[in-house]
Amino acid sequence: MVVYGNLIPLLNGSLNPSSIDNTTFSSCQIINETNAVTYMIVNDGTTSLTISNILVSGINASDFQFSSLPATNIAAGESTYFTVLFDPSSVGLRTATIEINSDDPSNPIYSFAIQGTGLDYIECGYNFISEIIAKQDFELGSTLPILGYSVSNGFATVSGGTAYAENAVPLVFVPKFIGTKSLQVNNSFCTLLFDSVNTINIKEPSFHFRLASFSKTPSEGSENGDYVSVAISTNGGNSWSNEIKVTGSSQAKWSFLSGTGIAQSNYSGTDFVIDFIPTATGFLTTEGYSKISLNGLPKTTDLRIRITIVNNNINEVWAVDDIQLKGKTQASTVWNGSSWSNGIPNNFTKAIIDGNYDTLLNGNITTCKCQINSGKSLVIESNSYLSSESDINNFGDLIVEDSGAIIQNDDYALNTGNAIVKRNASIRKLDYVYWSSPLQQFSVNLISPNTPSSLIWKWNPILNNPNGGFGFWSPSAGETMEVGKGYIVRGPNGFGTTNQVFTSIFSGSTINNGLINCAIARGPMTSASLSSFTSLNGVPFTVQDDNWNLIGNPYPSALNVDSFLLYNAIENPVIEGSVRLWTHGTLPSSSVNPFYSSYQYNYTANDYITHNGTATLSGPNGFNGFIASCQSFFVLMNEGNQANAQVTFKNFMRENSLNSNTQFYRNQSISSSIEKHRIWLDLVSDSGNTTRTVIGYLNNATYQKDVLYDAFTKLDGNQNFYTLIDDQKVCIQGRPLPFENSDMIPLGFSIPTIGNYTIAIGVLDGLFLSNQDIFIQDTLLNITHNLKQSPYHFFSNSGTYNNRFIIKFLNSSLSLNNDFTHWDFNIAANSQDNVISVKSKELIDSIIIYDFLGRVLIDKKEINLESLNIKELAANNQGLLVRVKFINESVVTKKIIF
Repeated sequence: MVVYGNLIPLLNGSLNPSSIDNTTFSSCQIINETNAVTYMIVNDGTTSLTISNILVSGINASDFQFSSLPATNIAAGESTYFTVLFDPSSVGLRTATIEINSDDPSNPIYSFAIQGTGLDYIECGYNFISEIIAKQDFELGSTLPILGYSVSNGFATVSGGTAYAENAVPLVFVPKFIGTKSLQVNNSFCTLLFDSVNTINIKEPSFHFRLASFSKTPSEGSENGDYVSVAISTNGGNSWSNEIKVTGSSQAKWSFLSGTGIAQSNYSGTDFVIDFIPTATGFLTTEGYSKISLNGLPKTTDLRIRITIVNNNINEVWAVDDIQLKGKTQASTVWNGSSWSNGIPNNFTKAIIDGNYDTLLNGNITTCKCQINSGKSLVIESNSYLSSESDINNFGDLIVEDSGAIIQNDDYALNTGNAIVKRNASIRKLDYVYWSSPLQQFSVNLISPNTPSSLIWKWNPILNNPNGGFGFWSPSAGETMEVGKGYIVRGPNGFGTTNQVFTSIFSGSTINNGLINCAIARGPMTSASLSSFTSLNGVPFTVQDDNWNLIGNPYPSALNVDSFLLYNAIENPVIEGSVRLWTHGTLPSSSVNPFYSSYQYNYTANDYITHNGTATLSGPNGFNGFIASCQSFFVLMNEGNQANAQVTFKNFMRENSLNSNTQFYRNQSISSSIEKHRIWLDLVSDSGNTTRTVIGYLNNATYQKDVLYDAFTKLDGNQNFYTLIDDQKVCIQGRPLPFENSDMIPLGFSIPTIGNYTIAIGVLDGLFLSNQDIFIQDTLLNITHNLKQSPYHFFSNSGTYNNRFIIKFLNSSLSLNNDFTHWDFNIAANSQDNVISVKSKELIDSIIIYDFLGRVLIDKKEINLESLNIKELAANNQGLLVRVKFINESVVTKKIIF
């Protein structure tokens, strides 16, 4: 039995897949792309062959499936076919082994390795025609890239000359070269070792050379002990696989012209040599192997080729010439300073910068790969970008101006060369700016050289703080910035009390790309242990205090917050689904201390912007949802016992839309296509101090605490404003669609001083911009007020109040509707049996049960029954509201005691 791929016999037990014989599949996108390869099984025996089993095994076997199977019985000399479908489930190299079991006495188990690559980016296209990558013809002045070599273990000469090789009357000497010179070996064991070649980006690489056997006398020639062989190393010469060999026979002689034989084989990597031995003697033609080819060379960063040349007679000469490494190169276009050689680059074409390029003058660049040649520059100006699917190789100057961006899609792309990334911030001397590095190596002191080193910090959630808890600022001067970590640096000493533009220049290293894991941690403060910690300054501790982590955008482009949160809060849930960004808007003045220490003057926590999947706390026209390059931000690790974890950054989180990288503490409004209906409410003191909370209605949110749509808030002794989900205080609360005007939301506040306060609508969007009213119910004064008509003013003592206010959307006390006498409808509360029974002759769609504070206790949907017994609540002799919605859209709400 012999198995063929692409009509090439596959070596049984081969561990080295090749694109030549279709054991290396074409690369595929991991979504909606597959590649099918058909193999042929030939029964080369004299009796019938029975195939008992065929299977795929190996670490990625599930990525290779049979779409058709071979016949079970194959007559002698006949063949059958089977097809394998490659459907990668993940990015990177995917490997497996095909095994065929049969009753072949020579090969009862026939196996070979297969592989393919899963992609989440667009590969560069390749030219259709194979071309010379490097050449060694032993001539002077070759214009092609030279394939360098060295000679060891023997003696070789590069010369011209003539010798016997062709059958003629009379016998004459013929040239021993092509052109003017060749490399010649006689009476020696000689090795030619060629320089390392990177074949990673070469499609179908192959090795070729010309060979001739000469003699100084008519009676001599290459014999059985004389040979020329080729070996391949994939690891720079640490190990070798002998592949192809031409052996002499009975004084064989041929010239570069008279020999017409071709010795050709495919790379196997198994050290199995294919030996070509002439059967004729003397002067040869068709068996004079003058053309040697080894196809399907491996893709590696350090390919080495070795030719061994052996003869044992002073009159025998082996000559090699016209050595070529060939393959299909990636499609490219070259910028010469004024135009592209092969059209404007695109996702399938490599961009080569061989003349200075400025995106402001010449436009954005979209390419599969980018190369900047030595002495040339590529400048990414503000509000423009370089988008490269994969590698960026910089041998010149790569400069990203403030608000410019570099985007890459391949998480495993290899970048080389140093870059410069600039970032502007409008700051004052006492402003702290939150930074992260877009480069692999950068000293934090170089962010602002004129800032005293004592004013450079990072946050450590497990560091004991002076207030008796955990979480504190750690000095960081002199450190190399960790990729993905955040640092804060105060303004330069030379700045004053008015805003100035400060430019930080990140330089001297390679830009970050792809998969980046950043360590986060939480301390020992839990609900069980919290009472053992005493706050020395009176600011109450919470279990979240030691869960905060300061991380940063690691890329030279904007980071899409929603994509980042979906991955790290939903798919790999390690953090709450929100971020906090520092705006440095207010100079230190507050007398209210933070939870971690006491100071004479404090920065205000209101300068943090909170953003999650529902909204941005500051309003829809503030933060645009993209974290600029060089900017850091706080995340909250999920609560639990003391532990370490990591957040992950990937290229799909990067953003190259126009203006996405402009907002380093600036305003920029970008609309969202997701359906959202939101209310921003403000609590304003007499002195003008304002705090804000958000209520939003959107798909995928629920009435419970949602990781992505509800954001925790901390009562820190300052003025606080929030809504409640059960007993959890949130500054942003997402609630489900469709919106129902019977909904009610408890509203809480905490104030440090007695006085007059105002609750007002800050911003509205969605359906709340129409005629939908928004009421606030003051349960203390029994007042229901329409906030759309005017703000609500009230007086309050200092303290925390969670039960005074309710937001609702119908102007009636508790939104009751008892006019249901025309319904055959009943709600019965049986406290003894702990059951609430709802019965009707109409099909019930949903039931919601509230307490008198508007909190949702039960929420059942898609009931589609005429009766339902609810047993989840414990009877407590309390007043409840039961809201029943029917299939016909009618709604009845009834008050019960249970």
